[in-house]
Parts: sequence; structure tokens; C-alpha cells
Amino acid sequence: MARTEESQRREADRKEGWNARRWYEGIMAKQKTHMGGAVTETELLIANIDRSVTQEVRSVLDQATVDLYAETEDEWSATAPVDVWWDGAKACYASDGGHRIAAKEKNGRKKILCRVHRCDDAESALTLARLHAFGPANHAHGRARTPEDKRKTVRSCIALPEYAGESDRRIAEICKVGKWLVGQVRAEIAGAPKPAPRTVKGRFAAEAAPTPASGRATTAEERVIESLTKPRCRREAGRAARIGRHR
Repeated sequence: MARTEESQRREADRKEGWNARRWYEGIMAKQKTHMGGAVTETELLIANIDRSVTQEVRSVLDQATVDLYAETEDEWSATAPVDVWWDGAKACYASDGGHRIAAKEKNGRKKILCRVHRCDDAESALTLARLHAFGPANHAHGRARTPEDKRKTVRSCIALPEYAGESDRRIAEICKVGKWLVGQVRAEIAGAPKPAPRTVKGRFAAEAAPTPASGRATTAEERVIESLTKPRCRREAGRAARIGRHR
């Protein structure tokens, strides 16, 4: 017996989801290969840390969070290192900790504790920093992402040439968001028109008042008079008059 379209669609979704998971696991395996297991914790100069990646996933830097972290620095400074991806030479890309770094700067600190991931080159360091920032970095801990943060993350991911051609499901897997959100962002980027408002059909639909040739809006009284001049209304009015005379 032939399968229905619904069953075919569900099977395609399951297959695409499995492929997305396999692809993401491959990225994680590639990440481990790039790092080569070289992960160390040390203090780095804040001036040497590139924070451009953290700005790709946050719509704004929340000042209230910065103030809170600055007041409670002693509670988290020794236990919450910032993930930094180092190319082995000069480039150090932070994939999270934007608010923590700002809190350190507010308190006049020059260094911050970092978890340094050593990569093969600057390109792989930037790519892996973005992958970490798009999904795991701000999804599981830190200040919760706002809806605009999630939308900006999706836009930043789609803007990259290596991910522009990926499916909505794979982008959602990378950014830890819903597939529907990726579709919305793609439509916004493409400039798709907004769907027209739904119209109610049937006996509950409201009839639009006709506009006269003069362009002036008609009043309720004028609309009633106009309705009575219709052929059907004239017949009903005449019938009612005849009935009234026979009574």
C-alpha cells in the first residue's frame, strides 16, 4: 500500500534531523581535531582578546548584568573562565563572557581567567569560536538570550558563506533555536511581504460600506436609505404596505 503524503513528509523530516545531528557531531569531532586536546586555563590581558564574535550573538550589552557581575566578581571570577580560541600566534577570539569581561573592565581589572583552546590557524580559531558562540556558549549558561539575541544569532550564522546554503533545520541545530525562527529570519532577509490578514467568510463577515463617487465616507443613515432603494428592498417594502392596507 502506497504511503500517504503525511507519512512521507514525516519520514523526510526524521531523515533530515538525523543528517543534521550527524553533521553537527562531525563539526564537534573536527573541533576536537583542531584543538588537539590543547585546552589550558590561564589569565590573559583583556586588551588582547578579540570580542567581535560575542557581538555577533548579542543584540545589546545588558548594563544591569554588567553591574551585577561587577558587584559579585569575587563569587564567579575564579570559577567561570571565558572560552577563548587561540590560533597559536596572535589572534584570540572570545566566544562568550562579554558581560564578564565588561564587568572586569568596570572594576579596573587588566586580566581575566580564560579557557584557551589552541587551534591550527586563525581561520579555524574564528570558525570554532563562532560555532561555540552560536550555540553552546550562551544557550546553557550566562545571561539568558532574548528573542532579539536569538534572531541576531541566526542572522549572523546565515550571513557566513559556509552556512548560507544550509537547511533551516541545520541552522537551528547550530544556533539552538526553533526551525520556525530560522524560516522567519530568512524571510525577513529576503524581504518577503507579510501575509495578508485573515478574512472571515460566511454570515459573520462584515460587509464593507460602499464609497460614493465623491469620495466622502457615507453615514449610517445614508447607507440605510441606499439599502432601501435596492430592488429587493423595494419589493419587500411594497409587500409590507399591501399587507398593512388589508388589515
